[in-house]
Amino acid sequence: LLDTEIKYCRDLTMCYRIFSQGLHAVINSNLADQLFLNCEQLIRTSQLIADSLAQDSPGDAFVKHAEVLRAYVEFCSKQQSALEKLNELEQTNAAFRQSTEKAYMLLKSMCAEINSVISAMDNSNMLVWAQQHIHCESIQPPLVFPSSTRKVGPRSLLHSGALQKQRSGKTLVAFLFNDFFMLTTPAEPIEQLEEFRIQKTSEIHLNLYKTPLLLENIRAFQNKEMDSCSFEVRSGDVSVALRAPNRNARVFWMAQIEKAVNEYRGCCQTVKVSFIRLF
Repeated sequence: LLDTEIKYCRDLTMCYRIFSQGLHAVINSNLADQLFLNCEQLIRTSQLIADSLAQDSPGDAFVKHAEVLRAYVEFCSKQQSALEKLNELEQTNAAFRQSTEKAYMLLKSMCAEINSVISAMDNSNMLVWAQQHIHCESIQPPLVFPSSTRKVGPRSLLHSGALQKQRSGKTLVAFLFNDFFMLTTPAEPIEQLEEFRIQKTSEIHLNLYKTPLLLENIRAFQNKEMDSCSFEVRSGDVSVALRAPNRNARVFWMAQIEKAVNEYRGCCQTVKVSFIRLF
């Protein structure tokens, strides 16, 4: 609770400082006060609560400072009027509207860039994990997970999770990459399939169950005879009937496979067209 309060106070202080200082160049102080209400009071209240939580129990801390917490009542009660004032400014103040739109686009672009970097780092970590924990020595030449694919650029792990063979109930751990679908068997039993998640800190070791199925020829579908949790993955003459822990997991697996296949084929088609144009 203390860590959460400290983080909240830090984030609130940063947002107030950045947006308040930025808007003061466009609007006057009175107008800024109408938009930001009593944010400074909220920051002081949060700092007070955080300091108290470091010394007292949560109950004692909030009882001791119950009166100052009314600052949140004032803030929430004026939210609608602040929103109306903001809408009015966007319609009547061209400079305000332009700066707001510019800030929005800059922040949107920055968030997208940050998310892309984080996603790339997470993917890199998971590929290294796969290299260390998935034993597939039977594949020759050796499969190097953190490497480039033959047709779709750097390899990416798109989805993973525990499944079962539909008939035997055998537990499998499936991995969907951007160029193939892989089934493995866990070296140790998995007790809770619905809660099982592969993370970079997972200690589980896995053995290759079947030769990976290339996305070039794969498709996932559901037969009428299957229950709501089951689906089939087929590539040429190879077919395996699988069962997800629940219906939502089955729907998500099928959607992810279909999306991966479409992106794979689209990328291959783009490369093919580019190659033809060269000649």
